[in-house]
Amino acid sequence: MLSGQGTVVGVTGNNVQPFCIRKHLENITSIGPRPLGSQENEVVTVNYLLEQIEHIKVYSALGPHSVIVDIQKPTGYVFWNHYYDRISNIAVRLEPKDGTQHLMLANCHFDTVANSPGASDNAVGCAVMLEVLHSLANLSTPLKHGVVFVFNGAEENMLQGSHGFITQHPWANQIRAFINLDSAGVGGKEMMFQAGPNSPWLVQAYVHAAKHPFASVVAQEIFQSGMIPSDTDFRIYSHFGKIPGIDLAFIENGFIYHTKYDTPDRILTDSIQRAGDNILAILKHLMMSKELGNFSEAHPGQMVFFDLLGMVMVAYPARIGTIINYVTAVATFLYLFIKCCYTGNIETHLDSAETTLANAETIHASAEPSQTSCVDQGDCVDGETTLTGAETLDDAEIIQASPDPPPTLWNGLVNCSRRGTATCTQAYFCMVLLPQA
Repeated sequence: MLSGQGTVVGVTGNNVQPFCIRKHLENITSIGPRPLGSQENEVVTVNYLLEQIEHIKVYSALGPHSVIVDIQKPTGYVFWNHYYDRISNIAVRLEPKDGTQHLMLANCHFDTVANSPGASDNAVGCAVMLEVLHSLANLSTPLKHGVVFVFNGAEENMLQGSHGFITQHPWANQIRAFINLDSAGVGGKEMMFQAGPNSPWLVQAYVHAAKHPFASVVAQEIFQSGMIPSDTDFRIYSHFGKIPGIDLAFIENGFIYHTKYDTPDRILTDSIQRAGDNILAILKHLMMSKELGNFSEAHPGQMVFFDLLGMVMVAYPARIGTIINYVTAVATFLYLFIKCCYTGNIETHLDSAETTLANAETIHASAEPSQTSCVDQGDCVDGETTLTGAETLDDAEIIQASPDPPPTLWNGLVNCSRRGTATCTQAYFCMVLLPQA
């Protein structure tokens, strides 16, 4: 419910309440654009967040966890020439009351570009973090490790807020891994588009814990290639903090990202619900895991990961992916080679068959009886015997057709050839009736 003072109170339990996230989102965006250094960013938004965090702290005071709030105002520079002075960070530490040595980090930013209310970038991230903080603080069973929620007020200006926290805050040296929630669009599903580096156990945590998986290693390759002119706090925490993490971002409707049209009504309740469910589940998994406490013993390596229709996650080491790629390439080559050879053999056999058929047709054509007499064509040869006579082929056919051939005659197959000066120029096969010897 929403109290008269504007404090959002959720229902205690293990799940996030989307209506609470929606109310936080509307309250933050109602402040308007929140560029770095403005009254809206440095005072109004900071006061709203502190009010909500204080209420969570009081509401969970009797539980097994302690909530510690710290307002940080770091000064420094990032990337050599980007100086910042007393920017605003709010850090909230949630841990078992008997303390812990290992912490997770959950990061979002509440500042915006100058012309946008920043609903998706990144008021919704802060709203989700507030509700996840509320849910974790009210768990009845103590967590094994702790978590620090960082609401940073200077992301749009070269990632200064995250740099100020990870390089200067005293809690930073206890942080073992992080989750960053940001945006490259307005609404839709939040995608895991970066993970690591060299931390398969974090990808496995997402695989096991995410209720609504949506991830792509292809997106990671594209983003880290520099093809997209953008960056997130993931770079700061992994580069300057030397800690691995998971980078999540809303990616739908990118054409209204960083514009005045980035408003709360464009973010569906389903998007809010799934983001809250995923982040809460992943944080709980990691805060109860042995890997977070033994992070230095975890096996390094890169992972290939992707989801199947948002239902299940597939993840395996990159070296397995390399093997799969090589096997696929070899199998493809062999298939094409065999196919080419088989096609070539078929063509050869077809050519041979066509040649044989042509020869057969030639022989058949030459085997047709000639209407010219053997005598006219020359001597008829039967084996070694030279036969001559007045019987023509026509006569032979007539005699052959006779139902009662004379008893003094017999049928024989004779090779009739017309003799030339040197060779046979034409061959004839004819059935003639020859006298019986």
